[in-house]
Order: sequence, then C-alpha cells, then structure tokens
Amino acid sequence: MEGIHFVTDENGHKIAVHIDLGRYGELWEDFYDALTIEQRRNDERISLREVRKRLARCVADYEVVVSRRAADEIDDLPKPIALRVYEKLEALGYEPRPRGVKKLRGSAKGMAHSRRRLPWAL
Repeated sequence: MEGIHFVTDENGHKIAVHIDLGRYGELWEDFYDALTIEQRRNDERISLREVRKRLARCVADYEVVVSRRAADEIDDLPKPIALRVYEKLEALGYEPRPRGVKKLRGSAKGMAHSRRRLPWAL
C-alpha cells in the first residue's frame, strides 16, 4: 500500500509500520486516540470540577470577575453560547492579554485593571 510500509523481523513477521503522516495523518490521529482511550479505560475517574480546581491551583495567575448583571445576561443566552462565553472568560485567568486584544480608553469605575476588547467571535 502506498504510504504505508511494514518492518519485519528475520522471520517475516510484521513488527512495526512506517506511515506517511502527510497522507494518513488524520487516520493515524484517530487510531492513536482509540489506543489512548483503550489504555485509560480502567483509570480512576475524577470530576470535571476537580480538574478545574487543579488547573486553577497550578496555572491561573489572574482572577476574572464579571458583574452580577453580566453573569445573569450570559446565563440567559442559549446554553451552547453561554458555555463558550464562560470558557473564554475562564481562559482569561490564564492569558489575560490574548493575541488580538485591544486596550480600551478610559477605565471602569472601581476596576483596578484596564478594560480590554477581546478578539473572540462567538
């Protein structure tokens, strides 16, 4: 098969394979994902809440705060959009100045940090 070459031992048994990732890269990723899933099948499980706590302890350098009214408005959005908004807000705790950010003029009352216009499209 073009782009796939088997390596054999002295008895002719297949022991390895060379795959052209330019040609079969996506297929290899699917295969590798399946292997990873199988390998982790019996691993201990933890909740997503616990994963977020761990990430917050070791990575987040900034606390992102929003007004109660803004949070209520986000909650009123369709669930898929609200989740994307919350994911973007959470990401600001790790990278408060993502690429494409533009500083806004002026300052918000009571805000210690400058306001920024975020480059995200939902």
